[in-house]
Amino acid sequence: MAKRKVKVGGYIQCNDFTFFDTHNMVHYGVPRAVFELLEEENYKMKYLCLQNQGYYDVVLQRVN
Repeated sequence: MAKRKVKVGGYIQCNDFTFFDTHNMVHYGVPRAVFELLEEENYKMKYLCLQNQGYYDVVLQRVN
């Protein structure tokens, strides 16, 4: 839903960019959603925010 609200040059930040939560033993869908935005929706990755347990944040920018 957020991708429809972002103007050209705008940003989306995605939390918990990880494939698997080792604490709750569940898979996360955040990487798949991010990769779809990068490949299909004209976004580029601007920032990768590291976290010591692997629950990263990524910031994407809409290119056009």
